[in-house]
Amino acid sequence: LRHYIYLRLTPRGEKPGFKALFLTQIVSGVWHGVHSGYILTFAGSAYAVHVSKIFYKWILGAPEKFKQPMTIVHGVLSNLWLNTLVSSFTLL
Repeated sequence: LRHYIYLRLTPRGEKPGFKALFLTQIVSGVWHGVHSGYILTFAGSAYAVHVSKIFYKWILGAPEKFKQPMTIVHGVLSNLWLNTLVSSFTLL
């Protein structure tokens, strides 16, 4: 899917953005089966990855004494969010 969708949606010389990630994840959900649980899981994971990147950049700009606690919070929130998303995948 990377070569057929993700990279083709990205203009030459630019980094892939949220649109490419989101549409690739939607196609991946449909690839697994045309069931709402698959599509919701993969579409939600695109949002989770996008928000995680933003939060990570915010951590990099934080003062040194806050980086470790913020990294721990980032890890906990990411795990909680992805575990919630995967429940729709497993409850099929």
